[in-house]
Amino acid sequence: MTDTRVFYVTDSVESNEEIFESYQEAVKYYWRLVDDRQELVRLRICEVNNAYFDKQLNTWNYDDLSDTFTTIKELELINA
Repeated sequence: MTDTRVFYVTDSVESNEEIFESYQEAVKYYWRLVDDRQELVRLRICEVNNAYFDKQLNTWNYDDLSDTFTTIKELELINA
């Protein structure tokens, strides 16, 4: 069964979307992408359609369809 759920989502020109349940996990991954690639990275709060919990990976995943992500808000992080 698939659901629509709200997640923190990171992505960039070079990286596909990654979904996170917690803000802390998403921010950590966001800064790792920025530091590793020195590229523009986004962090958004999104409705993720077709989400499901992958028991083998023990994490949330999604079926990647054209309507998978609906952005609710794009977050702006400042490197302090």
